[in-house]
Amino acid sequence: MFVDIKADTVSKFLPVYDNLERALNIECPDEAFRKGVEMTMGQLTDVLHDLGVYEIDAAGKEFDPKLHHAVQHIDDPDVGNGVIVGEFYNEGYDETSGFWMASVTKSVTGALVGIAIDEGLIGGVDDSIATYLPEVAGTAKAEITIGHLLRHSSGVEWYQWNGGRTGREMRNSENWLEFWLARKMAAEPGSLFSYSNAGSHMLSIILERVTGMPMRAYAEDRLFTPMGIKVVDWDRDPQGHTNGATGMVLIPRDVAKFGRLYLDGGLWNGKQLVPAEWVEQSTQVQYRRYDRSGSYGYQWWIQKFGGCDHYYAMGTGGQYIFVAPELQLVTVFTGSWSDTYAPWPYYTDYVLAAA
Repeated sequence: MFVDIKADTVSKFLPVYDNLERALNIECPDEAFRKGVEMTMGQLTDVLHDLGVYEIDAAGKEFDPKLHHAVQHIDDPDVGNGVIVGEFYNEGYDETSGFWMASVTKSVTGALVGIAIDEGLIGGVDDSIATYLPEVAGTAKAEITIGHLLRHSSGVEWYQWNGGRTGREMRNSENWLEFWLARKMAAEPGSLFSYSNAGSHMLSIILERVTGMPMRAYAEDRLFTPMGIKVVDWDRDPQGHTNGATGMVLIPRDVAKFGRLYLDGGLWNGKQLVPAEWVEQSTQVQYRRYDRSGSYGYQWWIQKFGGCDHYYAMGTGGQYIFVAPELQLVTVFTGSWSDTYAPWPYYTDYVLAAA
């Protein structure tokens, strides 16, 4: 778990309560922790050391762990002149460990589409994909636009959620583009939300064609190098195209930097890396949905948590970037949960309740 918050925001953070309870060797019901348990600085230091937090900057001798101001305060310009208020890594991992971010990758793909539009390489979200994928010219897929791919409403028959196997079948195929081209249309473009790794991957192929470089190289040149982000690894399809849907491997602090970039309207250290207008459009509802995950923007999910408006990136197994503009808060989760939604209670009950 990783929490990053802007320096001008009063912040509070508490790691998982039962870990604190075990570390202190005391019996203290969860409700008591909610009311606050005083600890000496030495006790708090020991607890946070056991939890993998390696530095503390706090004042005073006694703390209410629910209400104290930043457990960890690191002035680091690489996180955008903000502060990291808490980190926790399981045994065997630390701040240098890379994690597979699954479909969080899609939000990076969306940012790159916005940059390409700003550079005039893509005309706009209403452009037919046939302009960039001539393979679909003269077919029903020519009615699909860049915007349809961005909001998962292409109309191409695709079964990825709730036991669907189409995404896995594409991944096991010899050519992902050809696999997608062979899929029939199941709905008129724009009329049906159908979450699809293929749509995001088509955006990667389009970006490669208009920029003349793989999407990973474009991301490194336009985003990651200026932000001091190092890509640990990034999946590719059998033809060598960067996977636009999943497969990006980053350390959590670098994942948080991307969240901070969006929180700050695409601005990083005084330079506009992603157009502010694109950030706004991407994080507004572009397709209204009413199920658990919320609505969808351009490769970002949109939902309320704890009564606050959020946009968030979500990857299978519990990979997340939660961005809460009202709180000026960015939170990153990585993991290998069997339930992708498993981190939600930790975020709402602990992080948001403390913020």
